[in-house]
Amino acid sequence: MRKTPGGSFTDTERKAARAIHEKRYRGRPGYSDELVDALDTGLLSALEDPSNTFYCLYAKTDANSTTEDLVSYLRFKQDGDRTKLASVMANDDFQGGKMGEMLAEGAFREQQRL
Repeated sequence: MRKTPGGSFTDTERKAARAIHEKRYRGRPGYSDELVDALDTGLLSALEDPSNTFYCLYAKTDANSTTEDLVSYLRFKQDGDRTKLASVMANDDFQGGKMGEMLAEGAFREQQRL
């Protein structure tokens, strides 16, 4: 698990986060294209906003790969003196999204220490 403040993501990480987000919402009942586009705009803003803290989980998604891919992320938003859970996303194609549950447990423990 890697803790990453908003504004610190590489282009590759931003693309991966957006791909997870897109897959989660696009084409699902109740999510119009306009709504999904607005959610994507919000995610892009959050990825650049240093008041957001992301807990990111990376893993090899291909046995032949030499690099790890973003498979799940959880975002906390600092709002004045309060910290709020803002979003949890997981790549459902990777172990059925179970990594998101594991990430959430670790991130909640870390946030409690702050």
